[in-house]
Amino acid sequence: MLLEEERPPGIYLKSDYYTLLHWGFPLPQTWQDGDETKQVNHWHWSFYGDPKADQVLVIHNTIDYGSERSFDFLSYRDGRTLQIDRKRGEGRRLFLAAKKRIEATHDGHGYHVDGQTFYTMETYWLRRVVARIANEEGQRSEGA
Repeated sequence: MLLEEERPPGIYLKSDYYTLLHWGFPLPQTWQDGDETKQVNHWHWSFYGDPKADQVLVIHNTIDYGSERSFDFLSYRDGRTLQIDRKRGEGRRLFLAAKKRIEATHDGHGYHVDGQTFYTMETYWLRRVVARIANEEGQRSEGA
């Protein structure tokens, strides 16, 4: 893996990893796999949300190229990260809220989010709406 400080001068890499760093979003170095702490492979990140405008993004890592396994974090512009699990805790609450919000858009012709229509509720859309909910909740808590 080529670390940012190892990058040759004048060489710019397009990647979600560098985009997140550029906009001030932290990336975790480790993740929890059950009871085991594992190192993160930084070349497999994708993110949901707008790094230019949002205060929190959902960041997703596929572990290895072609892997069926993955994990998610909330990444906060203020420097925090929080691993979230769709089946437990805060992650479960957020993913269920996203599912409910998306289901409310169903009109017999599909689901509708951000001007897009889709026919099955894929995790792409759930993560996108989780990011929106996390930002809305952050704005409410700042205004309180």
